[in-house]
Amino acid sequence: MDFLQTENVKDCAEKYIGKFRFCLFSGHSVYLNSYQIQKYSDKHRHLCFVDESGIPTRPSQERPGFFAIGGIIIPEKHWHEIRKKVLCLKDQNNYKGAVKWRYFAPNNDDPTNPMLEWDEEKRNEFRLSLFNIIIENNAIKLICCVCNTRLAYNLRHVNNQEDVYFQTYKAVTERF
Repeated sequence: MDFLQTENVKDCAEKYIGKFRFCLFSGHSVYLNSYQIQKYSDKHRHLCFVDESGIPTRPSQERPGFFAIGGIIIPEKHWHEIRKKVLCLKDQNNYKGAVKWRYFAPNNDDPTNPMLEWDEEKRNEFRLSLFNIIIENNAIKLICCVCNTRLAYNLRHVNNQEDVYFQTYKAVTERF
């Protein structure tokens, strides 16, 4: 993966805005790409894994009216322990591939869904086990921003799907 490192956030905005979908304005030097952000401070490094709820609606669309971006923030010193627990859980359940929340839907019959043959109870047990991995460590933080796209398009600076994505992403990263 290619990462951008910059000490000067203004340089990031001016020089790299065309190469990346977003730029962070956090006051810290950052590494960024569309999947993972590594934030450095004087004391500790934290990893923030971010995912979105799909694609924001176009200005002319009515549904869905909401777009969300969520993240899980894990201190680096806990990362390997958390990763190991998640991989072990996936191994125990013969789960292959990335964990996608859409796979938990009871009517998801996507042929690539690793849970395709699982009943609702097994899916719920797996989900609960994942949540328990997260909540057993108080150092892990969850963050989310939900955008009402119909209201967002009434703002002067939100004109298209990319604007919705950027503004929602910006709210999450500014709090990271």
